[in-house]
Formats: sequence, C-alpha cells, structure tokens
Amino acid sequence: MKNHIYTLPKFKTITWEMTNYCNYSCSYCIPELNGGSIPLPKSFDHIIKLVKDFRQDKNLIFDIMGGEPTLWPKFKEFCFALKNTSNAETHIVFSTNASRTLRWWQQFDAPVSNLGLSFHPEEASIEHFIDVIKEIQHKNNVTVYIMCPPKNNEKSKKLLKEIIKNKFRVRALLKLVMNWESGGKGLVAGYDDATLKLIADSDYKHPDCDLEPINHTLYYNDNPIGVRQIINKNLNQFKGWSCKLGSNNLYVKANGNIQGSACGIHGSVIGNLDSGYELKTSPVICTREFCGCAADIEIEKWYTNTIE
Repeated sequence: MKNHIYTLPKFKTITWEMTNYCNYSCSYCIPELNGGSIPLPKSFDHIIKLVKDFRQDKNLIFDIMGGEPTLWPKFKEFCFALKNTSNAETHIVFSTNASRTLRWWQQFDAPVSNLGLSFHPEEASIEHFIDVIKEIQHKNNVTVYIMCPPKNNEKSKKLLKEIIKNKFRVRALLKLVMNWESGGKGLVAGYDDATLKLIADSDYKHPDCDLEPINHTLYYNDNPIGVRQIINKNLNQFKGWSCKLGSNNLYVKANGNIQGSACGIHGSVIGNLDSGYELKTSPVICTREFCGCAADIEIEKWYTNTIE
C-alpha cells in the first residue's frame, strides 16, 4: 500500500487531559489549556471503566496530561489503579512542568514508565528544573521538552547547554511554540530561519535513556522513520487520508469528551465519560491541513479509502 503510516508491534494508547488547571500562565497558552474551568477530578472510576472497555487486555500506554496533573491529590493512587486494570503491560506516561517542590519529587514513587518535563522559560527556574532532573533521572525515563519561543529564548538555550554539559540521563530537545489561539494550527509569529534550524537540530539523548515505554517502530511506506523526521520533512500533511483514530488510540478531553485523536476532527468524537460512549472501529477521513501531534501522527493511516 502506498502512502501508508503504521507502527509495529501494535498496542493501544489513551491520552487523558485530566484537568485544565495549571499553576503557570504562559503568554502563548490559552484558558482552554490552563484556565482551571475543569476542576481536578473527585474520583477516577469513570476513566478506569473506559480503560477496561477499550484495552481488552491489550498492552497499553496511558498518557496523562493537563493543565498540571501533579497538582491532583489522587494522582499516585490513580496510577496504581491503572496498573491493576489488566495483566497485560501497562505503561504510564505523564507530562509536567516540574514545578512541584523537590521534596514532592523525592517522595513520588508511582509506577510510572516515562515522564515528559516541559520547561516554560517565562515561568520556570532553571535551577529548580535541573534539581528535579537530578532527582528523577535514574528513577524514570525522562524526556525534557524545552519550549523555545522566537524571542527571549536565552533561558531555553542555556538549559539545553546545561543538560548536555552535565550529561544528564535524559533526552532533551528544544520545542517550537504553537499558536493556540488559532487552535494550534501553526507557530507563534516571529521565528527566523536560524532559530527554526536550531530547534530542528536540537536532540540530545543520553545513551542509557530508554525513551519508548513499548519498543516500536514507526513506518512510512514500509520505511522506518521518526515523528520528528515526518514533521521536519513536511510529510505530516494527511488531508484526505483514511485514519484509524479510535481503533487503537483514544484522546479524552478535560471535559470528559472522548475522541479518537487529539485533533478532534469531524467524526472523531465517540462520546463522553459521564453520558456514555460507543467505541469506534471504522476509519475517518482527515480534514486537517497538517498533523501537529506526535501521537496522532503515529495513528495508522493511508491515502486510499480501502485497506488493501
């Protein structure tokens, strides 16, 4: 099949935006992502039920996002409940701004596979961020996403240099800042070619850092490829492609809406945690000009309306 993206081996993934409450207020963020209109969950019974219904004892990666998930008092308890949903492999991943105290990180022992630490230069302290890296780098597999705005990005560059200099056991890369006021459909204004190249070329990885919760390979037309390669080569334009969103991937919004992908295109919504849902089995035709989410890019898709 030509123009085909898929991963091997196959597994299931769920991404959960468990709140939109965040203790940061970055200029490039929007209230939908940090405004706190969706309170921290009082329980997690509804999401555990969805996990059991969807995974059906298949290997699972469960990615927890916010807002800032570490602010949830039930966070650790929820992680243990997730591990008990099946005897198959359960890999818990979460993204955090690393702002909790060093003592909190010293006491954190939930069964988590991978952590994504996001550095936001407008709000974060380099010194505290590095202290957190030192504390957790040998406990978990850590990827450091360093937000690099087009202007005033010296803190971001400095952090990357410090990580490389100290040879921390992490992966670290500079990351483009998206314009969320446009729905995340493009970059914030002001990037020049030199900064874009610097960001594209930034990718530090310690040799002992195992990045994948489940070792798998992404293929484009039967050739192995990385997500960053797809983005950097402008291969992430899938308008008109058939996408198997919802079959092996779910994205749960902070308001409880369940989608088959992060992009939320027409046909991707399959229900709500509270009002009910019907899991999807048929592909959806992509209507977006380009795919900006790494998890969405890895969803199996092809440029015909039938599976060959």
